Amino acid sequence: MGIDANGLPKDSGKKSADFAEADHAHVAEDVADFDAEVGNHPDVAANTDARHKVKASAGDASPGYLSDKVVGAAGSVIVDNNKVQLEGDGIPYYPAYYGTQDDTGAKTWYPLPYQVRADIGGEPDYLDGLVQKSIVENATDHKIELDGDEAAPGANKVYGTDGGGNKGWQDAGGGGTVGVSANDTTPGFLLGKLVGDANWLTTEEVNNGGDEDLKVKHIGPHAPTAVQTIGAATEGNETAEGSSFVVGTGGNGLDFWVVSRIGYFHAGDRKLYMYVRKLTVDETGHVRAISAETRVEVDACVVETV
Repeated sequence: MGIDANGLPKDSGKKSADFAEADHAHVAEDVADFDAEVGNHPDVAANTDARHKVKASAGDASPGYLSDKVVGAAGSVIVDNNKVQLEGDGIPYYPAYYGTQDDTGAKTWYPLPYQVRADIGGEPDYLDGLVQKSIVENATDHKIELDGDEAAPGANKVYGTDGGGNKGWQDAGGGGTVGVSANDTTPGFLLGKLVGDANWLTTEEVNNGGDEDLKVKHIGPHAPTAVQTIGAATEGNETAEGSSFVVGTGGNGLDFWVVSRIGYFHAGDRKLYMYVRKLTVDETGHVRAISAETRVEVDACVVETV
């Protein structure tokens, strides 16, 4: 079909076979009512809506929007601003747990409780309420420590009390050594601090090199290095003798003469005798020796003739 010079149709003389198919394409912008046409088409509208729906499981026969697939007010997962979240959700800036509080029941993030139990049967309490005596809470960092504790007490220290009963780290005595007093500048092992005496005490180390014990022994009676004499055989005056003796006084022992018996021999020389023995006592008060008898003449009879 053609158009003549007057604008009227005229026969071009061509057949339909003479026309070839021309390639061409249309985009959405070329169609003014594309959105309306697509939205109003029942098949297209249904398919487009289905693309935004989800199934709860493969067997879900009624898929829906995500907001329809959360529990909502009846649970803890909700939709807020078209997004799924926990009810009362937020960003916790401390060790926390998601749950409810006893007083309000509101769901949100709460700080983890710092209360602990001493055992399964006890009530929860903060840790400072579960310690006592020598265990205390450091008020600065809120950690548990010994009362009077130190980070670096130093060498040869033990935990205990000082002369005033204050708890803390005290000197241990030099690794097994002891001091005689606070003024002792040369502490040593106990064996070296027990000083024996030739006449009084001696020490004996038992199980040398093993489970050692230290035995302190009294030496026992011995010959005194110096003595005081009371009641000697040569002392025969009639006045009372005033000497006395106290054990340990002056470091002296004692020679003590005592009367053991008195005898008068009528058949012999007719004299009255007393017999004395000497008791030697060392400076510790122990009897060291008893001598044999010494005979002392007391009186002799005078024979008168008439």
